[in-house]
Amino acid sequence: MSSSACASVRSDVAAGNKSYRSGEYQNALEHYVQAYSKEPKNPKVGNNAGVSFYKMNRYQDAGKYLSEAVASPELSSKNRSIVNYNLGNNYYKSGQYDKAIQAYKTAVDLDNTNQDAKYNLGFVRKKHKDNNQSGVMKEKNNQDSKGDKQDNNQQKKDKKNNQGNDDNNKNDNKKNNEKPPEKGDISKEDAQRILDMVAKEQGQNPTKLQQSAKGETNVEKDW
Repeated sequence: MSSSACASVRSDVAAGNKSYRSGEYQNALEHYVQAYSKEPKNPKVGNNAGVSFYKMNRYQDAGKYLSEAVASPELSSKNRSIVNYNLGNNYYKSGQYDKAIQAYKTAVDLDNTNQDAKYNLGFVRKKHKDNNQSGVMKEKNNQDSKGDKQDNNQQKKDKKNNQGNDDNNKNDNKKNNEKPPEKGDISKEDAQRILDMVAKEQGQNPTKLQQSAKGETNVEKDW
């Protein structure tokens, strides 16, 4: 690529970065895509286009650009960790928890100082586990409800202790149809335990949680 073409790509990326930081993601994306058309193998351009799509909730498009960027042989270990982190966030938003966990794990393996990836790895693992347990609970409750319904029908046929049985069954059905409580933001203490767990898995000393750490951290990581 000629020096003038390289300068044009840098100009597009700089303009895209300015729009991105102002929250103008559509404008940022237009600049990044323009740069991508000139230098499609540039992983920085692919990463920035990907996170712009992510910000616009266009996760399939984001995944395309981020997947191409993360496969680039030009990336250093630290920068590959950054792209894996962004890819993990995109998988998480898409509901692909297994792939998100793998992307975060790869990010941590590549750069053990990537605290955001460490946090999200633990966070998504916990959320995935909680969701699986909720699914088992829901299935069990549905089975219990079927049993209660059959019992109620039999009780109606027998016409014995009708009022008392109806009251009991209403209470049982109400209990069995209750949805598991939705998980809110985790506490700082739980967040610290997540970081400690990830550190222990890697044989590292526990890392002190930063005050700004959240369950879903910002994808605006650049190099």
